[in-house]
Amino acid sequence: MNLSQVTANDVQIPSEDSIFYSFCITDTNSTNVSFGSNPMNRYDEESETWCRINTSIFQIPEEHYAFDYGFDYMTNGLFDAFWKNNCNENYPFGIVYNKNDDEKGYLRQKLQYCGYQEKDNFSWRTLYEIQNTEAEVYGNRIHYADIFPTGIYVNWTSYSYGIKEEIVCGVNTRNALINHPPSEFELNNDDAFFIFITKLDIGNLSIYNETVEISKNITLSEGKILFKDVSGEIKLSLPIDYLYDADDNRYPLKYKIIFKNNNMYLVTGLKYTTLLNATFPVVFDPSANFGEFENNNGHLRYFSLNWNEKHDAPLAQNIYETVQASTQNDNIRRGYVFFNTSSLPDGAVITSAHLFFPNIDEDLGDTNIYVQKSNAGISLEKADYDYTKFGELYGYETWNGNEGDPFTLYFDNNIKTCVNKTGITSYVLRTSNDYNDIPSSYNIGLRENENIVLNLEYEENTPPSIFSPEPINKSTVSIDLDEFIINISDAENYLIDWSIETVPDVGSNSSEDDGNGNKTCTILGLEHNINYTIYVNASDEFGEKENKTFWFLVEPNPIFILNPYPANNSIGWTLNPNISFYVSHEKGEVMNVSVFTNESGEWYEIGIKNETVYNGTYYRTDNIIFDKYSTTYFWSVNVSGSWLNKTFNFRTKENTPPIQTNPVPIFDAMNQDFEIIFSIDVFDKNGDLLNVNFWTNQSGNWIIFGINNDTNNGTKTNMSGGFDIQNKIYYWSVNVTDGFDWNNKTYIFTTKIVQENAPVGDTVKR
Repeated sequence: MNLSQVTANDVQIPSEDSIFYSFCITDTNSTNVSFGSNPMNRYDEESETWCRINTSIFQIPEEHYAFDYGFDYMTNGLFDAFWKNNCNENYPFGIVYNKNDDEKGYLRQKLQYCGYQEKDNFSWRTLYEIQNTEAEVYGNRIHYADIFPTGIYVNWTSYSYGIKEEIVCGVNTRNALINHPPSEFELNNDDAFFIFITKLDIGNLSIYNETVEISKNITLSEGKILFKDVSGEIKLSLPIDYLYDADDNRYPLKYKIIFKNNNMYLVTGLKYTTLLNATFPVVFDPSANFGEFENNNGHLRYFSLNWNEKHDAPLAQNIYETVQASTQNDNIRRGYVFFNTSSLPDGAVITSAHLFFPNIDEDLGDTNIYVQKSNAGISLEKADYDYTKFGELYGYETWNGNEGDPFTLYFDNNIKTCVNKTGITSYVLRTSNDYNDIPSSYNIGLRENENIVLNLEYEENTPPSIFSPEPINKSTVSIDLDEFIINISDAENYLIDWSIETVPDVGSNSSEDDGNGNKTCTILGLEHNINYTIYVNASDEFGEKENKTFWFLVEPNPIFILNPYPANNSIGWTLNPNISFYVSHEKGEVMNVSVFTNESGEWYEIGIKNETVYNGTYYRTDNIIFDKYSTTYFWSVNVSGSWLNKTFNFRTKENTPPIQTNPVPIFDAMNQDFEIIFSIDVFDKNGDLLNVNFWTNQSGNWIIFGINNDTNNGTKTNMSGGFDIQNKIYYWSVNVTDGFDWNNKTYIFTTKIVQENAPVGDTVKR
């Protein structure tokens, strides 16, 4: 068992150790104030009045001094901040201080690249350059969408105390980082950082690492960067901030200041492997604060001598003022109390908690005092008594003591989550009448300089363990592997949220609020000779996390398909070639083989259909389907047993049309008989069967008089009569086709003269 005691030291004043109380005082004759750690008002030198700080964004008029520099939007507060419409313009964001002076100071910047960088190196590798994106205005926020091609966007938000920049990376960014790792740029994946590179123009400011001026390249992992003017006054500060992921985890960033080619660059980054283990989307969250406010100062938000006057006063009457510690006893009806609990171990699990009040200054009678989680942004307004607006109830105790007695308030509910282990823990204290919205004069009284103490008991917590992967890490596995098994266990037996992911994706699984034991991920769709990476993430119910990476290699395929005939990608093949191929299994095991083709436009089996075979050459000879010239045919061999498929193609040769020669009678023959034996020599270079048809127009119309189908090369003969007009010109033709191309020729001849001095064209008398 471990013990921790945290004291809230300074009533109503921010402090480095425990921050501050901020209470509403219900006595109508008392001064009523509430305090914050940031300014709410500013002093305007032109009007010589205190003004409410304006964080709204509006378009500047043409006569404004920033208009000539291409800026369009501004915010008006302790400083002026300007944006340009396009994030790819020259220095699209700027801050101006000393804005009431003739000589204004400024800081300008431009986010230019994202990429990779080694830890101890100041050069970088660019992954993407910023692309043109137009600004969108939402209240006090400027939004640039898709500034890089992978779904990265930027928000600039104006607050009373500074400027908040958010660089948001979506799930597509994680995919891009996996597909283009640092190793692609000859960097070590385990050592490289993913970075954003911002070009700075700081004008007349100097840049400091706390107290030391920065004049050369430097790496920063803690503290803050300060921007000072010539008098040494801090104008801006940039704390070393965090990356936040979708599960509310945060990871400390590293900054680098780099001087290159007479320019200054701010590099913001996180280790590549750490980033991939975060839950996307993630936010890089560097925020600049205007000025530096002392830790022992608070900022007065409301000031009045009367409760009703204070609450009825318009915001314009609020003043800005620095106040010191209270010197009087304060009667409290409801208020916040803050404790710095960041010294607790990260793995601490709270088992007991209570608040100790050293002295209660008033006799309250019998009343309960409640402690609740305080939600940021909840007001302490007089009529705002709705307890549902506050967080979960941790506990309450009945006060029935005397004036000056101590008081202890024990936590009974939600104990394990009642403390923020990484920063400030805040609670709201309430009387029962306040909690139940009952008007009453009962208040909690605190004596001057008496401090509330938070007492904690906790146990050390360790993250879940991830071990005993099946198959074992870095092993070679069978193609038939169908599941991955891993043991995930928590030593304290806390419930576990876990996930398993594979890259390339062949399966995933996850669960919430699970117990110890083996976790299984079904594997489907493995491919031979491929490395598969498995990411296992686990966290217990208190946020303690563990992640591990494993990989396995799928065995090479033992089946080979060789010596395809026709050879793959070959050309000039005769129609319907015989298909053959050689298949083998390096272990000599039996295989089932099928052959497919898509010559019809769809794949179907031909010839060999799921035949059982051993090592050897196999043929398919009845391939009457590859019967078109100048055509590319695809065929494939599928082998089961340890599945393998290979697809091949070949192209048939171009067709040579058939030719015809040696017509009888020859072209323009004279003195021909009235009955003629016609003949023609036909030849097809490819040896295709031919159809040869003889035609004549002796009747005045073309008619066929000789048919020779499915014939080979050679002389084709047909007899025809009826050419009985002497000395007349007749036409005849031959059509030859090989089924792919036609050859047609027309010939003429003239019949003989039988009777002396007979007119041309007379019919011969028999």
